[in-house]
Amino acid sequence: MLLDSDPQPDDLKLYCRVCGYELTNLTRSICPECGTEFDEEDAMSVVMDPQEVETAEADELLRKIMVVFVSPLVLIFLLGVVFAIVFLIGKVVGFELF
Repeated sequence: MLLDSDPQPDDLKLYCRVCGYELTNLTRSICPECGTEFDEEDAMSVVMDPQEVETAEADELLRKIMVVFVSPLVLIFLLGVVFAIVFLIGKVVGFELF
């Protein structure tokens, strides 16, 4: 049951997930502010509350931090595992690296 205070479909405003620009009643599915393509039917490409844009920006920043800082740590860990395996195999077959 919809109340009078509930937003009607015509009253809903959509905002760009990247920059927060209001996308309601545009003729093209491209944000005029930042050029991001969007689909009004796809909830992942638009937001209904401009404050959600800050959350999307924070999520993007977190992803970048993960790539910059965590990826090298994972690589170092994997190299350590490979070195340990090679070292153990060398011990078993009688080949000494060090």
